[in-house]
Amino acid sequence: MYSEERTKELRKISGEVVYADALTSFLYELIRDHLTPGTVEKLVVGAVNEPSERLFINGWLAHYAHNLAEKLTKEKNIEEPQQKPNIKETEDADYILSNMVSLGQLDVKEAEEIRKEMAEFEKDNGKG
Repeated sequence: MYSEERTKELRKISGEVVYADALTSFLYELIRDHLTPGTVEKLVVGAVNEPSERLFINGWLAHYAHNLAEKLTKEKNIEEPQQKPNIKETEDADYILSNMVSLGQLDVKEAEEIRKEMAEFEKDNGKG
C-alpha cells in the first residue's frame, strides 16, 4: 500500500490534472480500473459513427444506459421513454425485422404479419 507521500510524488511526476466533469471522471476510472484504452476508444468511435437514432433490442438496458448518460452529462430534460421504436422508413423496419428474425427474436410468420400491418398503415395514411 502506498503512503500519502508516495501518492503525492506520483501525481507530481505524472502531471497533476484536474477536471470537474462527471463524464471525464467516469471514463478515467473505467480505463484505469476496468477496460483497456483501446477497447474504450473502439467503443467511442463506434458510438460516434452510429446513426443519430438507434434501435436497442433490450429496452430495460437501453433505459438504464440513457439514465446513466443523463447523470454523467447532467442533462435535465428527461423525455418519457418510447414504448415502441420510432421507425421512420419501411426499409428501416424491414432491416430491423430481418435482424430480429435472424436473431430468433421473431419468427418469419410474425415478421410478415408486422410487415402487412405496416403496409396497411402506410396505405391508410397516404404513404404507400
